[in-house]
Amino acid sequence: MSSAITREIAKAKLTRYLEAEEKVLAAQEYTLEGRRVTRADLKEIREGIEYWAKKCEGKNITQIRSYRVQIKND
Repeated sequence: MSSAITREIAKAKLTRYLEAEEKVLAAQEYTLEGRRVTRADLKEIREGIEYWAKKCEGKNITQIRSYRVQIKND
């Protein structure tokens, strides 16, 4: 699914999560992706903000690391 997510989609999602955060911080409810969120959901909203901000930056949540291993024969 991540390969189908364009930068534009990520920016739109980030905008929605930022709007949700503002509404919830103002003690209002907000509908986000078909779900009603309240102040109790603020942690989840902020996790969404972090996730979509990384997508906007083009960074993957999981990264593959490679290591160089050198074996010595004594």
